[in-house]
Amino acid sequence: MAAATAGCPVDDLLQGTAGHDGGPQRPPDATTAPADAGALKDETGASIDAAAADSDDASDASRADDGASLPDAPQDMTYYTLDDPARWSFFSIAGVANGTTKYSGAAFDGRYLYFVPNFSPPSVLRYDDRGAFTDPSSWTSYTPAAAIVAAGGSKTGTYTYRGGAFDGRYVYLAPFGSNAYALQFDTQQPFSQDAAWTAFNAATIDTAANYWGALSDGRYTYLVPNNTTKVVIYDRMATAEGGVGFGSSAAWSVYDLGTGNQGFWGGAYDGTYVYFAPFSGSVAARHDTILPPTSGWDVGATGFDFNNNFVLGTTAHFWGGAFDGHRVYMIPNQTQSWTLAAYATSGQFSDYGSWTTCALGSQLFGGKVTGSAFVGAAFDGRRLILVPYGSPASDAGVPPLPVVAYDTTQGLCPTPLSAAYTVFAPTTLDGGAGALGFEGAAFDGQYVYFVPHAGSVMARFEAKSVNQGLSPSVYTGSWW
Repeated sequence: MAAATAGCPVDDLLQGTAGHDGGPQRPPDATTAPADAGALKDETGASIDAAAADSDDASDASRADDGASLPDAPQDMTYYTLDDPARWSFFSIAGVANGTTKYSGAAFDGRYLYFVPNFSPPSVLRYDDRGAFTDPSSWTSYTPAAAIVAAGGSKTGTYTYRGGAFDGRYVYLAPFGSNAYALQFDTQQPFSQDAAWTAFNAATIDTAANYWGALSDGRYTYLVPNNTTKVVIYDRMATAEGGVGFGSSAAWSVYDLGTGNQGFWGGAYDGTYVYFAPFSGSVAARHDTILPPTSGWDVGATGFDFNNNFVLGTTAHFWGGAFDGHRVYMIPNQTQSWTLAAYATSGQFSDYGSWTTCALGSQLFGGKVTGSAFVGAAFDGRRLILVPYGSPASDAGVPPLPVVAYDTTQGLCPTPLSAAYTVFAPTTLDGGAGALGFEGAAFDGQYVYFVPHAGSVMARFEAKSVNQGLSPSVYTGSWW
């Protein structure tokens, strides 16, 4: 599901009219329905749900090449059903990606989607959402090797990434595995220009550097710690006020979460708090972004322990998070029975009563093998769409789960689950046989994009009839 609002100009963020200096806004009360809860329609256009749609206009003011703008006035808008074949399209990126097609997560800057390379040399794939999805000219790839070398890397080193974020101007890629070089791209510069890219060696401030995701609150960008207990945090204001660049350690700070507090995988941002999803641990953590980055952390005893509260085991196996305007979700990877968890942001974070869980497996897809999993999610303004992993026979052969859409206007765990959940397998459609093995997703205001990892086919679902911007508007960063 993460950064500065898409409708908030960069200068406003830096001057404090939105974001830190002016103070992030507290999230909406838990009783507030998600914005733009429009009518669901089937493939014939018949209304399934008559809920009214609210406009959440998100301009692209921070883009230098602004292009076409979103509608100035609300337009009639409907949500299309997940099982409508006409709303799905597929594109093999093998011909536009430079090398392999193993991506892990995506970031969206208001016009372009950036797919994060989980391979080396790290070729970033970019899609212009104002171009045709299946038109190769809408796609560009670039390998920022010059930036890595300039920061002290080797021309022959291995540099893989996992997860990305956008802060209102810059796109960030989180270093993964043996790679410690975080990347920043200035979206006001040409994509394939070396000078637009900067790298920072996170090992200079964290010797155990290994991050699984990135999140931004508009000023600070947080690299999500996995094999380390340290959160490394970049301060964009250091550049704006002090002239200290991304590549300088002076622009970074480190916060040690403490012994045993690691193993996170992605997370979410709700406009005030940044959340880390527990994967190899069981305790969710969060940070109050109104406070300095080295304080205001709820972790360990002040975090939320899924094992103590819901007996989900010492390794919770959530992968990524999402926010719908009033609840933060932890996305099931291989949690017991694929248990989805939701936190009502109006409640106390460590309070059992603020959380709800729902075991999806037995009712929605009983019979799937244990190895099947979800990897991240996207929120389309009304529905939380869970991204299935599962892979071709050449890559362990784990059968994929279906795509699952949860209608957030309904209770998390109704009886039956079909009252709030829809499942659909896009692999059954023409052109969709290879559409599996995803890691993460992104939403651009109208379409949900499923990020290919084990395969080369990207799937796209038209969630809404009209692009009314992102809702909540904080969704401009990592979607897992």
